[in-house]
Amino acid sequence: MVGLSDEFAETRALLEREVARTETSITLIVGILDEARGEPVVVEAEDVENALRRLLLTPTLDASTGTRQALISAGKLDLIQDEALRTAIAGWERFLNDAQDNELTMRPFVAGVIVPFLARHGVPLSRVLVRSSLSNVPPPEQSVAAFSKLVRDPEFAALVSYRLWWLRGSRSQYQRALEATERILDLIHQNLRREEVVAS
Repeated sequence: MVGLSDEFAETRALLEREVARTETSITLIVGILDEARGEPVVVEAEDVENALRRLLLTPTLDASTGTRQALISAGKLDLIQDEALRTAIAGWERFLNDAQDNELTMRPFVAGVIVPFLARHGVPLSRVLVRSSLSNVPPPEQSVAAFSKLVRDPEFAALVSYRLWWLRGSRSQYQRALEATERILDLIHQNLRREEVVAS
């Protein structure tokens, strides 16, 4: 039970980071869309770079599930007397899969549609895609010009809006997975406390 608690605690921390990362991505991308709707368009190149970097991120959730899987594979899940905890552990994987599937679905769209579109519009992908010391160097003038033109492009707004819709879906999936994980941790801790009482 303690091993399960540690594993789900790690997963909770991972999910909390993913929820925060997705929230930041949404905020940055919405900011760029708001700028694009403004008249006149005022673009901060650094803001566009940060938003594009977030736009192109499609990470997958790499949660550790070894202890849980071993428990199920060995047929030991039924040894847990708390039915609510057994049910929650057995059904938890679907929340994780939903969160992973959302970003995996977006990868072909990002790589096959958004990246080529940005390249055609002169976006410096080496700066945007590679997290390096270049990220701390102000963008060159040609990049600023490319960004200013980019945010005025209706096709760009449509692509970003679609990606934003999926990001919001990811945020919801991560949040649901986080809530399911927190419920399991609560149930585990309740059971551990009961075991301590019985043992004493």
